[in-house]
Amino acid sequence: MLVSLAAILVGCAAAGPGAGPPEFDGAPVAILASDSGRLVVSVWTWPAPLSRGVDAVRLRIADAAGAPVDGAAVTATPWMPAHGHGTSVEPSVTPGGDGVYDVDDVLFYMDGRWELRTRIDVPGADADTLVATFDVR
Repeated sequence: MLVSLAAILVGCAAAGPGAGPPEFDGAPVAILASDSGRLVVSVWTWPAPLSRGVDAVRLRIADAAGAPVDGAAVTATPWMPAHGHGTSVEPSVTPGGDGVYDVDDVLFYMDGRWELRTRIDVPGADADTLVATFDVR
C-alpha cells in the first residue's frame, strides 16, 4: 500500500507546475515601479494565471531609462495580507542575465489575494522594494 501511495504522489507531482522548467511566454502580467521609483520591474508568472501550490515568478528589473539591472541581490517573500501570514517555504532567486531574475518555489498554499514582497539590493545604491499582488485560485 505504501508503494502505491508513493507512486500516486510522484505521479501527481510530475503532472503539476513543477514537472519541468517554467515557461514565461507573452506579455508580463504586471509592470511595476519600485517604491523609490528608480527601478521598473516586469513580472511574469508560471502558471499564468497563478494557481494554488508551488509556482514560479520571473522578474525583469530595469533602471528608469530601461537598461537591465544585473548583479542585484533579490529576495522575495510570499505574504497573504488578509490573514497576516507568509509561507513555510523560502523562494529561491536565480539571476539569468539581461536583468532577469527567476523566483522559484513560490508557495501559494491557499486561494486568495497574495503579495510577493520583493527587496532589490543593487550595488552602490540604497535597497529598494516593491510588492506584486496576485489573486490565486
